[in-house]
Amino acid sequence: MLRRDVVLALALLACRDAEPVGSPAPAITRYDDLYSVSVIDAEHVVAVGDHGAAWRSEDGGQSWRRGRTATDRPLYAVSMADRASGWAVGQQGVILHTRDGGRSWTFEADRDGDPRSHLFGVHALDARRAVAVGSWGARLVTRDGGETWTDHSLRVTPDHPQFVWLSASERETLQRGGSVYEDVVLQDVSCLAGTDDCWLVGEFGSIFRSQDGGESWTRGEITSDAGSASIGFPAGGSQPGDDGIAAVRAFAARIADDERRVVRLEPFAGEHEIAAYGRGAGAADLVERLAARTAEVQAALEEAGVASDRLRVSGVPPWDAAGTADPGPAAIARYLAQRRARDAHVELSVRETPVLFAVDFADAETGLAVGLGGALLRTGDGGRSWIPVATGRRHALFAVAAGMRRAIAVGEQGTVLHSSDRGASWSVPDERQLAPLSGFLRDLAFAPGGEPRTGFSVGPGGTVLRTRDGGESWTQVLPPAG
Repeated sequence: MLRRDVVLALALLACRDAEPVGSPAPAITRYDDLYSVSVIDAEHVVAVGDHGAAWRSEDGGQSWRRGRTATDRPLYAVSMADRASGWAVGQQGVILHTRDGGRSWTFEADRDGDPRSHLFGVHALDARRAVAVGSWGARLVTRDGGETWTDHSLRVTPDHPQFVWLSASERETLQRGGSVYEDVVLQDVSCLAGTDDCWLVGEFGSIFRSQDGGESWTRGEITSDAGSASIGFPAGGSQPGDDGIAAVRAFAARIADDERRVVRLEPFAGEHEIAAYGRGAGAADLVERLAARTAEVQAALEEAGVASDRLRVSGVPPWDAAGTADPGPAAIARYLAQRRARDAHVELSVRETPVLFAVDFADAETGLAVGLGGALLRTGDGGRSWIPVATGRRHALFAVAAGMRRAIAVGEQGTVLHSSDRGASWSVPDERQLAPLSGFLRDLAFAPGGEPRTGFSVGPGGTVLRTRDGGESWTQVLPPAG
């Protein structure tokens, strides 16, 4: 449980920088890179970015003023619950809270020095509840307006795939009852207005759904059209036949051109060979044979053009990774029981593992997620399963807005994509409509209610763009022309 721990020096600094009652808000004199924007309604907008920048507009983007944050740390995300209350998060675990519409911000949590502390996403469900996500699987929840933050971060347990890669000291930490956090960056969290439904996305195709405001999460699955393959081996043998090599090559050809697709290799022993070799000294030999089969298939995949960094071996004996010389007959018997199948084979399957930057939902069932390399995913079942959607673009997509019918995604090199069928297909608007766009667009947000119409996008150099027609055309409002 994280208590709001306001360091005295920071508190004094915040008081010294606070705006006197009735004084004009500070003008923006330095146009820092902006990373996130939150649109409360068509008139009220807040954006945050580098060097603790927190800007606000109360007239639909016509004019902007600077808020007081008392920090120089980059702020990576902002979410306003209403015209008064909201949160911003950023580097070294900083969590800021505003109760006056972004005029002033106070520290609520400061995890400086914690290597897993960086926070990249936040969503305010209401004035008292918010969810924040970040590095090392960080998932934090407040239900009392930020007085306390509960840690629901992703942790490695003995049944976790990363367990076999833990160091000796990390395993000792687990044995003592401590926590080891999952090495994954969570980039964004989004919650459906008026509900407790939230979704988050991050590295390695990580997608989770919560139906209780972030207290518990279930993982979503990304489907693949590449199928799977079973590479057979003769009982007791370590070399696949010609048919097996041909199957490896055919499988590699289906996925060779898409680097986001990672191949999982999982060895299985046939029932007959477990019966013949699965006892005494022969059991250890059979374990080695499974490892040899996996290595043969792995080499065949690499020879067929699949890079080694796209290959993941599952079902390896945990004592191999840990370097244990003698696991004992009981451990070997348990391992072989888990590897039992009708016939000896190595199973090949595809995992879609894009780096995802943003997620948004139109309703409780229909949502979109975007990421690196033009990755775009769509779900129609509330985030339980996701289908990749082809857009013909390879530029990174950093933000997405999902409407009941229309959807918009923005990203690298001024990329703007439009959909008029709830994200099933996408098109690029006329380049003449995108004249203000340059560099990349880091975030996108629309005024709530109905289809996306009045919205803002932000990017490097303090760029703020505004649209009033659902993203068909954009006007640059910051930095000012000239």
